[in-house]
Amino acid sequence: PMVFEPIDSELLLLAGLWDRWQGKDETIISCTVVTTAATQTMSGFHHRLPLMLSRGEVEAWMDARSPQTQLNEIIAPRLRHPLKVTDVTSAMNNARDKSSQSQVAIRAPRVVNPE
Repeated sequence: PMVFEPIDSELLLLAGLWDRWQGKDETIISCTVVTTAATQTMSGFHHRLPLMLSRGEVEAWMDARSPQTQLNEIIAPRLRHPLKVTDVTSAMNNARDKSSQSQVAIRAPRVVNPE
């Protein structure tokens, strides 16, 4: 388990999709985080990468009128921000564990920079 944190900001902006649809007896709201192929630098962690947006890309992502060419540029695999990566204890994998112990580092953090 690892924690990925932005170095140059307090938050990561991730692209997502949502929908609301009528189930048999209830309205269901669902959402997902959009992923793209991992960059070469990030492929050592996983073959997919959450689609991180820059502040300037958020408006285009949210606007249904954005041209497809602009969206194609946004979804292209790339790491937009340097990230601090910290290996943590396996307690991180337990969704019931909300304690600060679940994020205890087991190795010094390292930095992954955009290519």
